[in-house]
Amino acid sequence: MKDQLIAIAFATLGCLFSALALVLMKCAHNRSEPGSKIIFANRFWNLGFVILIVGSVFNIVAIGYGNIIMLAATSSLSIIFNTVFAVNFLGEKLHAKRVVGIVLICIGSSLFLSLAKNDSKNYT
Repeated sequence: MKDQLIAIAFATLGCLFSALALVLMKCAHNRSEPGSKIIFANRFWNLGFVILIVGSVFNIVAIGYGNIIMLAATSSLSIIFNTVFAVNFLGEKLHAKRVVGIVLICIGSSLFLSLAKNDSKNYT
């Protein structure tokens, strides 16, 4: 049970950092001058790229503690984090349909994570 909680925590952090990274990279594209082809010189893009790598490392560590089927449910959290960051950083509008969708994602992910089996059988 302890390994399962560690896996969920690392996977959640991975989703959080990955969503933040993608929004920062989108922010860099929005701030770049039209016709500019050198996007990697933008500090928001570079910061987003580094944070994306950190998020990937968290996801890789999570795989070591939990099974893939269980961790697949946590990937839906990236939609929630992405929505929150897009509203705050990019100024996107949050409509009632999106709020309902976020609530349903939270309920579904929570149910799946609480009912998922975490067997430690090794098939290799």
